Amino acid sequence: MEYALKSRNVGRASLILIIFDNFDKYLKEEVGDEHYTALSGLLEFFAESHEHPSEGVWAQYSDKQANTLFALSDQAAVKITTRLGSKGLTTPLLLWNLPRREFEGVINEVAELTGAKNFDAELLWNLLGGNVRELGDLVIRYGWDVRRWLQDRVIDHVIQVLTGAAKQEGKLPTDVLERLIELARGNAKDLGLNDTAHPDAVMGYFGLLESNVIINVRLPGTVYLSELPREPWVGRWYAYQIPAYYWVVKAIIEKGSINVGVGDVLKNN
Repeated sequence: MEYALKSRNVGRASLILIIFDNFDKYLKEEVGDEHYTALSGLLEFFAESHEHPSEGVWAQYSDKQANTLFALSDQAAVKITTRLGSKGLTTPLLLWNLPRREFEGVINEVAELTGAKNFDAELLWNLLGGNVRELGDLVIRYGWDVRRWLQDRVIDHVIQVLTGAAKQEGKLPTDVLERLIELARGNAKDLGLNDTAHPDAVMGYFGLLESNVIINVRLPGTVYLSELPREPWVGRWYAYQIPAYYWVVKAIIEKGSINVGVGDVLKNN
């Protein structure tokens, strides 16, 4: 850390900003740190150092404004950050996907570049919700084949999460689904919602949060860097990472079975 600061001649700067981008992905995929042990230690180190800037690594830079930014997407990693509370002025920041108009502009640009003709911008918004990374996956890996992408990337993932939760509890998938529906209906009733698949009703039960199907959008003290859209897949407390997950969970709840297909999901779009 000290070497990095010195090698960048930060002594001449008035503001120091250190960014750890996709650090959770690096730890999980490259290091094999499934429980983010290293992340926990690093967060604690920086929180402590920012709380006492006149000591340790920041001592010779105490006359400068210093910030450290961790860009995280995995909810298991995000959950670890909540242990810090407000230590070192820790502040959760939420950066959302592109707004609808801007996203449709990107879709049109990509379609022009790739020669795509028969695409439905409204459907893509209802499935991707402004997520440019997923749009890239759809275009590059699936050649704009929405049905194949929906089956491979979304439906199969949700089914695997629920069957995995059932296996972990030593139960049948039908048992887990019955409990999920019961809990979601109860939450929807308590919150005055008429949608059992609403993210605030489902709340990430049975691994849906840990697997990033649903994400927490209201951690204590969150500062919003972008406005969340007013759509059925975004709630006050939780949101589906991409809208396609919402439509899959909705289809599963309506059918009362995890055996749903692309047609079941698209019938509401």
